[in-house]
Amino acid sequence: MPTEAHMTTDPAEALEVCGEFLAARPIDHNVILTVLERRIAKPAPGRYWWVSLDEAIRGFALLSPLDFHSAITPLPPSCVEAIADLMGETTPDLVGVAGEATSAAAFAARWGERTRVSVVPAEAQRIYRLDELHPPSMVSGSFRQATNADRDTLIAYRIAFENDVGQPGDSDPASAVDESLVGGRAFVWCDPEPVATVGISRPTAGVARLGPVYTPLSLRRRGYGSACVAAASQWVRDNDDAECILYTQLSNPTSNAIYRALGYEPAGDVLMYRFGTPAAFR
Repeated sequence: MPTEAHMTTDPAEALEVCGEFLAARPIDHNVILTVLERRIAKPAPGRYWWVSLDEAIRGFALLSPLDFHSAITPLPPSCVEAIADLMGETTPDLVGVAGEATSAAAFAARWGERTRVSVVPAEAQRIYRLDELHPPSMVSGSFRQATNADRDTLIAYRIAFENDVGQPGDSDPASAVDESLVGGRAFVWCDPEPVATVGISRPTAGVARLGPVYTPLSLRRRGYGSACVAAASQWVRDNDDAECILYTQLSNPTSNAIYRALGYEPAGDVLMYRFGTPAAFR
């Protein structure tokens, strides 16, 4: 059977067709599953592609918001061309892609060949999965769920986080904070006021993702971020009965060392590529 690529603008259809495939690798596909479920619950424009070989789903990609970079699953080499070509036909102005390192590199190479636009590596990330939790000791303060009274602080922290990492999120900071507060998925470490924050995604296929994690620059090197992540990780295990994962920038050795010390182990690497001019990439 030939390799076939398909597209829909309906996240519910995409999840119905590809849900079993995506759930089979819940760590690798966590971001995509989360976005699909969010778009079903809270509709927003999006495009969703999948590729099949011998009638079996072998890869998936999504774009939402439409001016954001695409996210792709790991792809067999034989399927990269088919899905990249369909995406090029339906979304020729795609600004970038992020995915498992080998697949993202292959996709970006095909995109550059097909479109004749520049393809530039933008960032390397690592996925970490919690193994045995090792909370830090002797950190002043306590952990609690954030409330509406923390809203302004969380928005300020969210903006500062996005400035630190050099990338805006896929929604404006206030909306992202409001969504996490309504869902009870925003948390703070207090000493006695909030000094660090972490968000926790709703579990999908048995996996919850922590992030963003942020401590203001003036309050760092006191263990607040480590304590906040450790407490949030335990909260997930106690309340969600789910695995914990998180993403880091490989360019930040401090955060990678902190998460390893807490018991997080590498579970995969992600590359992000920019297409076209630097100003176009988000």
